[in-house]
Amino acid sequence: MATICIPLAEDAGTSSVTTRFTTEHAFDNSWLQTQGFPGLQNQTPKGIAPVTTYLYRPRYWDPLFRLELVSTKYLIKLREHVCFRNCMARDLGLAEGDYGNHTAVEEFVQGIENDFKTVLILEYLPASLILLKRRMCWTFYDILYTIGRHSRNKKYGLKAPITDKMKSTFYEHNYADVLLYTRFNESFHRQTSQESADFQEEVDHFMRVNSDVSKYCHSSKTRKGKGNFVVKKSRWNDAFSVGKELCVRLRQDRKYWDKLLRPRYQQTGTKI
Repeated sequence: MATICIPLAEDAGTSSVTTRFTTEHAFDNSWLQTQGFPGLQNQTPKGIAPVTTYLYRPRYWDPLFRLELVSTKYLIKLREHVCFRNCMARDLGLAEGDYGNHTAVEEFVQGIENDFKTVLILEYLPASLILLKRRMCWTFYDILYTIGRHSRNKKYGLKAPITDKMKSTFYEHNYADVLLYTRFNESFHRQTSQESADFQEEVDHFMRVNSDVSKYCHSSKTRKGKGNFVVKKSRWNDAFSVGKELCVRLRQDRKYWDKLLRPRYQQTGTKI
């Protein structure tokens, strides 16, 4: 998955992209179990996650997917985002016809590298946000976040014994995403290694602040609008206050932010 980060500061020369790539999180297993792929569930042993059946033969299963088999409950969510192969690269503009063309893929990834100076890796989200904060001259307030109820940081209820062979097959099938992730992962760690000596200290402090804000936002006092939470000044941030309004915003979904941010991009003449 890849999303373009919306700048809060006026710095047209800095762009960033958020990316993640793992086999375990390539699918929302709850609907993959029984929907979309006719026959997938029947070919999966009892007690085993259907994602493993898919990973044995992704080239076989991809063309079999049928959106009309997905229940109405999931259909609205999936219609825009159905993707099983090279999804990050697709979101960033790689044409499906180039998926198997390694030369075209490498040129595409090089172009993305040229376009984006700063890359955020979801597995290292706190460090990524601190890196972005430093690049954009933001504050802690600008990068606060919460983990929503639909977070993918959860374990499957069924066993998912993913073997090295399955990973290798999946990675080859998703060459563009693998190259994109590998290149940007290397770039991210190279950039963080070049930061000042207190970089990790700032990351650790931000994680504590963000955790405290999250607890405040989920407290009953906040829901009742009783009092703000004050974050004390530190060597990395000035003191600031968090109230119910921010907590409500942090709980909003993508549709809310799309409606809020897209008009701002259009006003500045920047394409999404």
